[in-house]
Amino acid sequence: RYRMRDLPPKAAPKWEDLGGAPLDTSRLKILAVDDNEALRYSLVRSLRDAGYQVLEAKTGAEALALAKEAPDLITLDVNLPDMHGFDVCRKIKSDPATSHIPVLHLSSTFIEPQARVEGLASGADAYLAEPIDRAELIATVAALLRLKNAETAARLQAEAAEQARKELAMLNETLEQRVQERTQELKEVNQTLRELSVRLLEAQDDERRHIARNLHDSVGQLLAAIK
Repeated sequence: RYRMRDLPPKAAPKWEDLGGAPLDTSRLKILAVDDNEALRYSLVRSLRDAGYQVLEAKTGAEALALAKEAPDLITLDVNLPDMHGFDVCRKIKSDPATSHIPVLHLSSTFIEPQARVEGLASGADAYLAEPIDRAELIATVAALLRLKNAETAARLQAEAAEQARKELAMLNETLEQRVQERTQELKEVNQTLRELSVRLLEAQDDERRHIARNLHDSVGQLLAAIK
């Protein structure tokens, strides 16, 4: 088991106290998983003193069920009664619905480097072993949350950029289609103008011939009359 190096409640460390940028902890929810009542109480109190909302779980099964409620972070004890914490972490990280949630392993039993490596290899985002300093815990939680926020912002920006790219491609396709349609319309108008010009010229020729015939007939009749 791990032990929390406790501080008086009024001296509970906050992320701002450690020099970090302001973090609105009141809107963030953390799932604390530990089957030991006393240790879980100490952990939950530390997180709540730092301003976080906290959900509690005693087993790996409860942790997996509560993970569906999309907490912002999970503190996960390695030594659980029903399943190994590493296995719980793997299940969380393999589920697309929960894979984005940061997992912080806590342990006093598995403290050797190999255990830390295995924990991180199972998908955990950080690993703290006994003795756990309260300030270090809060700073680690805040750092993971800030990293998650940055990744979320980057993902949203990437999605927005992809959406903009698709809209631009659609706009270009629409514009190209409109240009083609307009070009076809202009071709049709030009063709119509050419046909009208030809008809006009033909009409003018017909009119000139008609006038010429009339004049010829009139002159002929006049000459005949004079004669």
